[in-house]
Amino acid sequence: MTQKINQSVSFYAMCRIVVFLLLAVFYFAIPNARPDFTKFNANDSEHYLALSYSLVNGIGYTRSMDNNYFVPHTTWPPGVPILMMPAVAVSGEKISWLAVKITSSLIGLLGIIFVWCLIRRETRDEFGADFVALFVGLNPIYWDFSHQVMSEVPLTVWIISSLFIVDIVWRDRRVLWWEAFSFGSFIGMGMLIKGHAIGLIFSPLCYALHRSQEPLSRKNNLNMWFIFALGFAVPFVAWGIRNSITDAIGFDGLNQLRMLRAKNPVDPQSELLSIWDTITVVVKNFRHHMIHILPCEILPGLWNVKDWSLPGILALGLSVALGLLCLGSKRLQLAILSVILSISALNLVYAFGGAERFWIPVSILMTILISLRFWKWLVGRERAFMLICICVIGAVLTTNLIIYVLYHEKHPYSHRGAFKELAEFFDETTKMNLYNKNVLTTHQNAFKLMTGYKSPPISAWHKESKPYYDYVVLRVDGKNPSPPHGAIQRLEVYPYGLYELAKPTIGPELLSEEQTKQLPFPPIK
Repeated sequence: MTQKINQSVSFYAMCRIVVFLLLAVFYFAIPNARPDFTKFNANDSEHYLALSYSLVNGIGYTRSMDNNYFVPHTTWPPGVPILMMPAVAVSGEKISWLAVKITSSLIGLLGIIFVWCLIRRETRDEFGADFVALFVGLNPIYWDFSHQVMSEVPLTVWIISSLFIVDIVWRDRRVLWWEAFSFGSFIGMGMLIKGHAIGLIFSPLCYALHRSQEPLSRKNNLNMWFIFALGFAVPFVAWGIRNSITDAIGFDGLNQLRMLRAKNPVDPQSELLSIWDTITVVVKNFRHHMIHILPCEILPGLWNVKDWSLPGILALGLSVALGLLCLGSKRLQLAILSVILSISALNLVYAFGGAERFWIPVSILMTILISLRFWKWLVGRERAFMLICICVIGAVLTTNLIIYVLYHEKHPYSHRGAFKELAEFFDETTKMNLYNKNVLTTHQNAFKLMTGYKSPPISAWHKESKPYYDYVVLRVDGKNPSPPHGAIQRLEVYPYGLYELAKPTIGPELLSEEQTKQLPFPPIK
């Protein structure tokens, strides 16, 4: 009998490995080796890679990628750029989209493993862990962002792995002060990926105050939570001190904390939201974004709703139902809910909180709680019914992901602009041999990463040492003024054209004859 049980366990373990390998193959088979000009993002990805490029090449923490025009950066913490450094290092002067997307996919797959470990520890049920992990791995939005150089999936993976660590350290044991502080400092490093990790500071509190704790143990764990919180604050406080003594300008000098309260978060001079403004923003984000986004990111098939705009009553009803399914009284459930509520609160008060990608950690954590509840319900059913449900659910989730991937590969770029044409234009530019290599263009970091030609940052105009441009990229469909007098068109991929200038420019303006004579290189003839 024991031998049969062992054989059965070995068989299911082998099946689990095979299924995970198939999932990994599916993640790697379509690595989206292209710039992330998607509907979710049109430029953040290239900036993360630019920061990583500058770190790899010893330039410093800057997006400029040019030693001549160093512009310090404080807006984004260095978590994602550091994660991408190995892929950027093997890329060379031109970015290897394959390398960076494989890195993103590895992070996404690591998250699925942590989900399995977390649920296995919570339920002591490997099949339940399989069930929940597949819900996450087959989620099309999670798959998509596991193929983008963005912070959402790394943040989600960090949150899940941190919850796993908290459960190990805080569940049914006496926590020592050095454990609380050291693990707090380590988990607090998630704030260097994105500030939405702030919810993790409350997760040990859910263990410390849980009703299962004895009074003396509760008091000790509460004290340990204060020490944990002190450690948690260390990484972000250090990052804030660094920013306070860094002279950055424009977008690169945005204050992360001030952005949360600004009317225009990307304007460093923006006024702050008043109380009434904040109420208006919260209502707008809840009514027009939150209740529409969450069902579309969680429920199969709803991702294809045009602009994710469900009828208001339906969106509200689905969101309330999904929220109720997340409720629970166990320690891990409360810890996950504390993170969900913290991120939701940040998004609701943020002027740009309606962005779909900001809600991905919330939707994935909700998916974990909902699928866990569903599994616990299934366990009490008859075996035949349980197997039928699992097969149907697996088929629905797999079909939903395949359809999403096919649609995504057919429409990979944002429809809010000619991003497909821009990517093709940059690809064609790589085949050219340009005279000088200073190019004024939109999405200058993507241009530099893809072509290897210099495109000094526009923010460098504010410096005393202003960049010179030998080429300019313009729209040729009437959306830009005519090319500068005497410019030579070197390339056109409608609606973009690359013009070689008769005289180099400083900023967007043509140089005068006197300025041209003072240049360290002769004008183009």
